[in-house]
Amino acid sequence: MRSKKIILARAFSQAVFFAGLLYIIWNTKYPLNTPLNPSLYFKLDPYLMFVTAIAERVFLAALFYSLFSLVLTFIFGRVFCGWFCPLGAFQDFWAYVPRLFGRKYREHEPSKGRLLKYLISAPAFILAIFGVQTAWALDPIAIFVRAFSLNIFPAINGLIEGAFEAILRRVETPGMIEKVYYYFRDNIIALNNPLFPHTVLVLIFLGLIAALAVYKRRFWCRYLCPLGAMLAVVSRFSLLERSAGECRKNCGLCSARCRMNAIKSDNCYLKSECVLCMDCVQKCPGGYSKFNFGKGGRGGYTLSSEKGITRAQFLEYLAGVMVLISGSPLSAGTGASRPRVIRPPAALSEEEFVSRCIRCGNCMKVCPTNVLQPAMFESGLSGIWTPRFNTKIGYCEYRCNLCGRVCPTAAIESISVEQKMQTRMGLAEIDQRLCLPWAKGTECIVCEEHCPVAEKAIKLIEIKNRDGKLIQLPSIDPSLCVGCAICEFKCPASPVKAITVSPL
Repeated sequence: MRSKKIILARAFSQAVFFAGLLYIIWNTKYPLNTPLNPSLYFKLDPYLMFVTAIAERVFLAALFYSLFSLVLTFIFGRVFCGWFCPLGAFQDFWAYVPRLFGRKYREHEPSKGRLLKYLISAPAFILAIFGVQTAWALDPIAIFVRAFSLNIFPAINGLIEGAFEAILRRVETPGMIEKVYYYFRDNIIALNNPLFPHTVLVLIFLGLIAALAVYKRRFWCRYLCPLGAMLAVVSRFSLLERSAGECRKNCGLCSARCRMNAIKSDNCYLKSECVLCMDCVQKCPGGYSKFNFGKGGRGGYTLSSEKGITRAQFLEYLAGVMVLISGSPLSAGTGASRPRVIRPPAALSEEEFVSRCIRCGNCMKVCPTNVLQPAMFESGLSGIWTPRFNTKIGYCEYRCNLCGRVCPTAAIESISVEQKMQTRMGLAEIDQRLCLPWAKGTECIVCEEHCPVAEKAIKLIEIKNRDGKLIQLPSIDPSLCVGCAICEFKCPASPVKAITVSPL
């Protein structure tokens, strides 16, 4: 009975944290009316935070949150993977699919393939020493949030919008339906459905993880997850241990049931691979499989004799990481390079921004105008998937500072709305060959009308055209322009805009 309660507690925990993360992601939208900041879940990720801190040579405030995860792992083992990780819960769901068709998983001796995740994790730390941050690419939380924020959320949002539109077109008295729609628009769906080109690659990657979970339970966690590798190193010394008690029959049910393939045929287990799913406890017919604090193996089978790093070596490793965070001459900065693209307001200098940004997608999803888009190669290979302005899609809302509020690593600094309105992102330039008043002498002051700066960064010069008619020519005041790009977005010149905003 007790084992069933533990299994239910684990399943409940997975469901709550999975639903909680979805709630956070779903509410990461303008005007950000949510009690939980979207950056919180990323701050609990020690792999992301430590690699980013090493690459940037800064002690991120978020490290205090991630240290909590490490302390939790030191006490209980890889409980984060088995009880809290959204990608772990996602895989557990897909692992049930084969059961619908009568397929049963069969486990053999723990595979050496589990060492692959260490080979994947280590280069990220090595590259971070040289100032290159690559943790974002394979971190499980970043993968999950990116896929939902940039693919699943826009798709669901679009379906709801499309359904209401189809219904409203077909009813004669849409009063009640309109009220329901406005409720959805104000409380559930985004005001404007965000669109992100080329993000289908993110969705394909998530689909691949699901397919691998169908093939072999928790395939990603066993063999590929870099966060799992980091937590596995800590969990070797965890206080909670599994014991097989007085088991002598060794029926093999526990090893066959283990979703991480962590239990050997002799009933020993790999402590670093155990995610405390408690399946072995539930399935043990004699009730021998237990977890206890301290040396749980007294009187029965316990840890595998597999060699690993010692406790002293682990402490030395941790001390080395902290030294790297505090600063190292090995990778001195080469100086801030000039950005090739326009970055979000209050973003760090280009070199620092690229190193610190973890490509979580929070800023892009919360942006009310959809101007923030993932970069491909516009800012170089190192800038892939970092947020940048796409002024063909939108512009930076003058009184919005949400991107800085949801950034987990302060790659975009959190500033007040008043500070935001004075923050320069780029500089507008007018091409007089394309501008209607300049080139053709026709009236057009669209850019000046939309300029949100109180003193107007776009000034109007009055002259007489060829017909003797008084017209107004727009001119940029560089000292007032903040580069919000609303002038470029609203410019009626086509197909090429007469006013463009360039990075500073």
